[in-house]
Formats: sequence, C-alpha cells, structure tokens
Amino acid sequence: MIWSRAYIGGMKMYFDRHFSLITGYRFLLKDVIKYIAIIDYFFDSKYKILDIGCGKKPYKKLLKKSDYVGLDVCECEYANPDINIIGSSENIPCENNNFDAIMTVFVLDDSFYIKKTFYEISRVLKDGGYYFALEAQNASIHNPPFDFFRFAPNAMIKLAKEVNLELIRYDTYGGDFANVGFCFISIIRNTLSSLRLEPFFGPIFYLPINVIFRLLDLIGRLKVFRNKYKNNSMGYFYVFKKVENA
Repeated sequence: MIWSRAYIGGMKMYFDRHFSLITGYRFLLKDVIKYIAIIDYFFDSKYKILDIGCGKKPYKKLLKKSDYVGLDVCECEYANPDINIIGSSENIPCENNNFDAIMTVFVLDDSFYIKKTFYEISRVLKDGGYYFALEAQNASIHNPPFDFFRFAPNAMIKLAKEVNLELIRYDTYGGDFANVGFCFISIIRNTLSSLRLEPFFGPIFYLPINVIFRLLDLIGRLKVFRNKYKNNSMGYFYVFKKVENA
C-alpha cells in the first residue's frame, strides 16, 4: 500500500524511467520503495536529511517526518531545477555535523573517489546520526562516463568503518531470479533498440517478464533459499550509524 501511494503521489518521473512496465524493471520497484519508507521509522520526531544525488527528488514524499535537503551536481539528465544544494558527494558544501541523516540511492557507483565520498558523508553527519544507502551489486553500465563501481557488502562495511560509521543492518533487494529477469530484459531491450522496435514491442515482452520474475523472486526469498539469496542479491540496503564522539 505504501509503495502504490508513493508511486501515484509524485515520483512518477523517476520511476517511470527506471522501474515501470515500460522499461521492464517494475518487479524491483516494491523493494526500493519499501527501504526508502523505512527511514522515517528511525526517528521519533522531525529530522534533517541530506539526499545526495537527489535528481528530481523522487523520494521526498516518502520521508514525511523529514526536513529534506537535496544535493546534486546539476549535470545529469535527471537534474531538478529546484535542487537545494549544488555540489558533489566528494565535496559536500555543508558544515560539519549538520544532518541527522544522509541517504544515497544508486549514487556511490558514480563516485570515483569513493573514500573521499565516505569521508564527506561522515563529516557532515551528526554524531549518532544515520547513513542510509541503497546501492547496486549488479547493474548495467549507465550514465557514461561516470559509472565506476559496484559494491559487495564487505566493501561497503569496510569503507564505512574507516570513517566511524557502524553497520546497524543490511538487507537485500533482488535475488537469483531477479538477476535473471534483469539480464533477460537487458537482452530484449538491446535487441529491439538495435532494430528500432523497442518503443513498440518492448512493453509486450516486459509485462509477462515482470509478472513471472516477481513471483519467482518471492519464491527465492523463502527461508530455504535465504542464505543463497543474500549472497546473490542485485544490491543491498544498508543502515549505518555514526559513532558518537569519534
């Protein structure tokens, strides 16, 4: 229910491009929205959050308790003219200890100086504040020439620990079957695009793929498959907490 309201309520621009039936990746949408909506539950009252790489701010309406601040470089096709702060993850133009929470959603792969990004996140985050990250482990190359990395949990946890960010939890999105569905859709899209037929025939193929792979992905989350699913996830949602007085 949460994700459907959010989708209808104003995030259409981003999600139609990446997670709709038209693009084929709709079966991943529910996980993405679920994890973003969780953020509010970490706070009892209003909190100040920085969304790094905010684009057109598709997540703002989910964060109902937040004093939301969006940061972006204003150089991508998803840029919002109403961005609050212009800057990059590697050089955040904010004072130290300024935010109760920071979030990145499919952003870290575009940062070449990744250790500098983690340092900046920790610097502007208050002691005891939370860093929420939803990042891919498996994804197609995109946004050239600014696509550099994919992140396994061990890498994320180690990078965070070096800047006094302690792991609280991490969860998966998209397991074995979602990986297959993602690759299958990419093959179809590339083939149809090369023939200039994707706008006409793409949705015909994507609809059954979404239905089939969403069901298979749910089966893959059953307890008997859980350990394997966690190892083969398309990506992960992380919650880190800045160690106080570090």
